Amino acid sequence: MAEHPSLWDLAHRRRSVRQVLPAAVSDETIERILEIARWTPSSYNSQPWHIVVGRERLAELWDVIEAAGRQARAGRPVEKFLERLNGYRGASAVFFIFLDRAIVDEQVRITTYAPAERVESWARESVGMLQYALWLAVVDAGLAASLHHFDSEEEAICRFLEIPYPRFRLMGTMPVGLPAHEVPVPGRRPLNEIASFERWHPPAADAS
Repeated sequence: MAEHPSLWDLAHRRRSVRQVLPAAVSDETIERILEIARWTPSSYNSQPWHIVVGRERLAELWDVIEAAGRQARAGRPVEKFLERLNGYRGASAVFFIFLDRAIVDEQVRITTYAPAERVESWARESVGMLQYALWLAVVDAGLAASLHHFDSEEEAICRFLEIPYPRFRLMGTMPVGLPAHEVPVPGRRPLNEIASFERWHPPAADAS
């Protein structure tokens, strides 16, 4: 049996792949990805999210997003938007990640010791962790993805998916498939610039 990849391996293999090709993605694979994401930690274990998986109507969905994007950009260039969108059209599945405002509002109501904006930020941080867990699970399945934000197209996407808006707010869209090309290893700041031990130490370049 092949050795299962470690978290180290998954984190180093993850890339933002913005051009994907169709892949054989089974129901079991989708369920495993969602199950891993389900165990994401959240503030007060509130789990303030919902994921909609798109698979069967993707061609129509991309057309809806394109129409909404063109309308939102009326009079402005659309080439960059269309380039990114066309890179996603080969996806075999798309994860739409939503923040559930009803859960957030209830958490604000019962958390009397913290201001509403702090509780809101905790919920958004929780969704951020969900996105990363989902992404690593995709990589674990041998697939590729990137995280995109269709802010101007949010309402059109919600109507197409028949998810109540504005109760649910679209936080991220993750098209999944095979990488259309190799993505270079992204640069990272050295460890001594992002971490200190016991107390803050300025990077060597900043030290006087």
